[in-house]
Amino acid sequence: PTCLPSRLSSIACRQHVFPAGVDLITWKSDSRCNCKFTPCSGHGTRRSSLSIEGFGATAVAMAASACRWRRLRRRAYGATETELEQIPSFVPSDWTPAQPVPSPFPLAWFLNHGFPASGRFLWADGSHRTGHQPRRGMRSGLHELPSDLAPWLEVSPAAEYVCEMEAKHEALMSSPELCFVSDGASSLPAQREVLDLILGHLLQHESTRFAVEDTVGGNAGRIVHTLTPGYTHTFAEENFQEAPLRLAGLLVQEDLCLMRQVSLGDVSEEARATPVAEHVFVAGAVCFSFSAPERHMLPMSAVHHPAVPGYAQNLDNAMNRFFSALRPERSFWRANFSFGEFLDEDAAEEEPPPLLTSDDARQRLWLRVEYETIRRLRHASDYTLFTIKAYTDPLSSLERAPGAARSLATAIRECEPEFLAYKGLQTQEATTAVLAYLHSIC
Repeated sequence: PTCLPSRLSSIACRQHVFPAGVDLITWKSDSRCNCKFTPCSGHGTRRSSLSIEGFGATAVAMAASACRWRRLRRRAYGATETELEQIPSFVPSDWTPAQPVPSPFPLAWFLNHGFPASGRFLWADGSHRTGHQPRRGMRSGLHELPSDLAPWLEVSPAAEYVCEMEAKHEALMSSPELCFVSDGASSLPAQREVLDLILGHLLQHESTRFAVEDTVGGNAGRIVHTLTPGYTHTFAEENFQEAPLRLAGLLVQEDLCLMRQVSLGDVSEEARATPVAEHVFVAGAVCFSFSAPERHMLPMSAVHHPAVPGYAQNLDNAMNRFFSALRPERSFWRANFSFGEFLDEDAAEEEPPPLLTSDDARQRLWLRVEYETIRRLRHASDYTLFTIKAYTDPLSSLERAPGAARSLATAIRECEPEFLAYKGLQTQEATTAVLAYLHSIC
């Protein structure tokens, strides 16, 4: 019947002849059911019940893992299915760190409970994958940003914010040619809109750490103050008239990239899979993610290929179509992970010893997760803003979050060897060592 969720439709018995059982899962449906099965209550109902006992352990595990968090959150909030993506993170009273978390937001909740800021994105993503077969190959990993959580830009606690922002200030003020790029006047309206968006966000959500005064009138007269002890600066907007995005980069930890949509013309019926537009990197304030001058004015495909293995074959067309279809009222986030070692200057001159054991992984590796957001500008609507913020923690920090360790292990198993090498696991021995360590946690 139409009331059954798609994940279970393949295991539902035809003609409503269900095996005996009393363990029921109650579902809400957005469509009305026309079937005559008694629990569906006939035409016009918006609720249905499905007995899953007797379908076997696989069906039960699949149903429970796919719906447990949604049922718990619905019970707590009384929310409909369509509202679930908009409610804030809620952790039930019986939750343990070995389980997935409903959402990676807000940052403060994880920090207040002593959990690593990096692993929370994989931890939450695991709630969508638990109980399912590993998904091989590359995926975009996009999730819609919940509008009521205001997680778009995350301002870290003072110590981390100051450390990163002092580095950005040094780079953007002393050597802008290394980390700031712009195509000139054509993108200036979009850069100003980005600056307005960021200032509005900071004043609304971080009003104790930022202030803006308008001494002359109009945007050109704004004076921007950063108030975090250790990073207190005053910026006059009139000094950044030709580079508003550079001023925005001096306020937030995120790397900021502006992509302009460039039409490729009409697509023939035979080439419907081809995107109708490319998206070109036209301006950016990028200090931590990649070399902006090397990739300036390149389309998205060239920005990623060949640096990202498999991007051209698996994601290029799909991501261009996604960027083209993006609307200002809907923003999205994704996260990716990589591994690295932090070595002192003497050790950095030498080849590090191979990573062979789980203890090697625990003592030497760090987890780096990039939190990325995508949003189309409302006024300069040919432009999309792509933000990148990196979180880095010792891999051993996942011992406080075994659910995150489990999700990371799942993500590693889903990656092809060449993609793992790109992420920092250069050998099969290193991958085996990391998986052994993660399994010892979870």
